[in-house]
Amino acid sequence: MSSKKVMKCIASILCAVMLITGISPGIVAKADAIDDLWDRVDKLQLPTQTEAAISPLTINVGEQAKVTQTYTFGKGKAILSVPINIGDSPQAFIKISLEGFSGMYAFKVGDATIFNDIGGASYTLNQKDGKERKMLILKNADEDEKDIKVKITLYRYKNTVSPQGVLPAGRWATGYNYNGECLYKIKVPSDGIIKIEAGIDPTTKYETKTSFNTLLLNSKKKAISDVTVSGDGAQYCVKKGTYYLKATNKDGIVVARYKFSKVKTLKNTKKSKAISIKKGKTAKGILPAGESKKESRWYKIVISKKRKVSITAKNLAGEGQKVYLYKKGKSRLMASGSNELAYMGENGKYAFKTRFPLDKGTYYLKVTKKSKKASVYYSIRWK
Repeated sequence: MSSKKVMKCIASILCAVMLITGISPGIVAKADAIDDLWDRVDKLQLPTQTEAAISPLTINVGEQAKVTQTYTFGKGKAILSVPINIGDSPQAFIKISLEGFSGMYAFKVGDATIFNDIGGASYTLNQKDGKERKMLILKNADEDEKDIKVKITLYRYKNTVSPQGVLPAGRWATGYNYNGECLYKIKVPSDGIIKIEAGIDPTTKYETKTSFNTLLLNSKKKAISDVTVSGDGAQYCVKKGTYYLKATNKDGIVVARYKFSKVKTLKNTKKSKAISIKKGKTAKGILPAGESKKESRWYKIVISKKRKVSITAKNLAGEGQKVYLYKKGKSRLMASGSNELAYMGENGKYAFKTRFPLDKGTYYLKVTKKSKKASVYYSIRWK
């Protein structure tokens, strides 16, 4: 069979596969019809241009990978075959681009096939699927007599999962770990709030932020927070000390920084050390991550004569505070709530009134949190 007839045969196979599977250009497929395409190609023993094996370059996240190899996909050749050896790399990335082409091409690396007419393809190669692969490009039938330029960019990222030293507040950290976890040591100079910010993903040409989950660990690398699913904007209330921030992204890449805001805290951890709040004034405080939910902060208000009051608590950062109201010398709970306190009536059941009567006297407000892993920056005000 002549070269042109062979290429026309392949063109008809490509069209048939696309009709059978409903494949559109740029779609990755593993359908039986796709496997059948490559089986037919093998049986036809098409003229193949075989090149030497290539291995990935190592770059840092944020660097632009250079073209690893350029080939001239010659006239009269139907298939370009390039062996790939990713070696000890747990993960590698390959980008393929064609110049001087037209029409539909089929790209295959490992088991995945991509059809498109935009002259390119990208793959992620995982070592668990094997260290050695083969890249195949099936030429468009109409371009049998053309020389097509093929550029291959094959690279891996340098593993920076645990950078040495302490990450200062405000400095961007860029990390990569194929299993998706990056760990950063941070030191907090005083009580306050850590706020996480996600940076732009350097692997995309679009202004897209990296997406990662975050978890706060103590100095012994034990989790003291729950996982925050979207790390961008996550906030943790903390005491002075050393912590670790774990950021997790299934793609392995994390670009992040944290900012620290100092919060003045008082030692009102006991009823006997309760801080007075005057009418119309606001008191603020934190319940830090890792502190037992049994720990609390105490405040007191003085009612000069019988009157109706409202007491409001707000989350300024974090979530999960609970506020309880007691009268001095009494153990019975009078009101409670997470935000606006609801009054508990004389029969011991909530009346769900956010403005309720209090007799003349001194009252105590106890602030707690829902769990040990919760952290809250709160405010309390009464009027």
